[in-house]
Amino acid sequence: MAAKQVGDRSSRDSSRAHTPTGEEETIVGFEEELTMIKEQLTGVPKQLDVISIVGMPGIEVDQMSVEKLAQRLYQRLKGRRYFIVMDDIWDRRVWFDLKTCFPNDNNGSRIMFTSRNEDVTLLAKSSRPPLSLRFLTDDESWVLFQQKVFPRETCPPQLTEIGKHIANKCQGVPLVIVVVAGILTNEKKSPDQWEKVGKTLNSQMTADPQIWLNTLALSYNHLPHHLKPCFLYFGLFPEDYQVPVWKLIWLWMAEGFIRETGEKSLEDVAEEYLMELIGRSLVLVSSRRYDGGVKACGIHDLVRDFCIKQAEKECFMQQNFCELPVSYFSQPKDLFIEDSGSTLITPRFGFATQSGCTKSELADLDYLRSLIRLGGVRFPTNLKKLTLTESEAEWNEIATLGKSLPNLEALQLLTFACVGKCWKTSDGDFPQLRFLKLFAVPIEEWQVSSNPFPRLQRLVLVGCPELQGIPSEIGEVPTLQMIEVRDCNTSVANSAHKIKEEQVSMGNNWLQNVESGNLESPKQSV
Repeated sequence: MAAKQVGDRSSRDSSRAHTPTGEEETIVGFEEELTMIKEQLTGVPKQLDVISIVGMPGIEVDQMSVEKLAQRLYQRLKGRRYFIVMDDIWDRRVWFDLKTCFPNDNNGSRIMFTSRNEDVTLLAKSSRPPLSLRFLTDDESWVLFQQKVFPRETCPPQLTEIGKHIANKCQGVPLVIVVVAGILTNEKKSPDQWEKVGKTLNSQMTADPQIWLNTLALSYNHLPHHLKPCFLYFGLFPEDYQVPVWKLIWLWMAEGFIRETGEKSLEDVAEEYLMELIGRSLVLVSSRRYDGGVKACGIHDLVRDFCIKQAEKECFMQQNFCELPVSYFSQPKDLFIEDSGSTLITPRFGFATQSGCTKSELADLDYLRSLIRLGGVRFPTNLKKLTLTESEAEWNEIATLGKSLPNLEALQLLTFACVGKCWKTSDGDFPQLRFLKLFAVPIEEWQVSSNPFPRLQRLVLVGCPELQGIPSEIGEVPTLQMIEVRDCNTSVANSAHKIKEEQVSMGNNWLQNVESGNLESPKQSV
């Protein structure tokens, strides 16, 4: 129930401090409350119990009928000891609808939920009263403030006094502390500059959300001019939506928000913009790519409310600025490719207003799906990431693709992207490829040359039950760090184990295997 800097939605219920790069550091405060929660989770009674938490904010499933979803949930839980966590329940009716889904088998099961409304928590009728989270103490506020502004060093003595003063004016609200710290992180580290920021803070700051919005306005006003439209743009996405970075960057470019800077590509500049917003604690990292970069991001609910209000105030994209359903963003059917030489990619979302991008400007996008999947597509030679879905390309086309895209670093072949029984790769294919994923493609045999994928770091195989094994030559790749096998047959998992054993025998202990849901193939059974 405190502000989070990064991570998934399930981490919103504690005042964890995070670094701008997304590394969780420590929990600040709430040690006694944590002990109380542990006692309720592990102690008596045997019957089903509810642990409810009420406090300040910052502290779903595929489409199917509510009845079917409730029935499936009940059946999955029946007879099992379970622990359910539900975050931020607003309406009393939600609890009434959900409580029938949880069987009570007197086996020590537990349900924990958080709410901003104490009336909701009282309905749970738990064995103990709802746990009302307090605000941070002055000392705890100072610890969190220091960790956000100086993640790898201590606060200089000349800033300690004014820093404590600013932290105390945040009134123990973690979200406010994080936002204010984000401002100071990007300001000059001088007492005069910090005093200037401190004077603009409301000395009467409380838990009133309107005060928080005023604090966010302070952070917004400190943004450089070029970052303001990029930040407000997040208000277009639905609440709790995790925005794919490739799509966000493409939309920013299509709207004309990204400025050309020297010889940098627009994608590189846009990524710098995003990282600066993350560093200011305004944007949260949801997930990361294979290389550690940001794969998806989002914003806190309170920050989203501010974006919408500020956009209305500034008449920012007023004609189109409204919440769109999640389904609108789910399938990237919004790119098409023409053969004309210059401007060719046109936004299909309905709220992009300015010119498109050139082929060279799309070199770093994760996805290039076309409406015409594969022999007729001329991909830019400097393309780095490519995902194909339902293109039904022949495997020899993929081999040709490997030679024509010498800079490709990540390749995902998903859901009938390719058809055919055998994939043959040879020397020279995919010389820069670092990440390879096959998901639900009908392949039986995979043949490689003596020197395949010389820079491959991670191999992911999911839902390929007909594949009979991983070529042993893959184990000879010196950069290989992980093989992930899920929902394939056991022969694939066994071949991954064999590769790892061979690596260990040669003194290479860094290769990791990840596997789950692998079954014996029909051919093996016969």
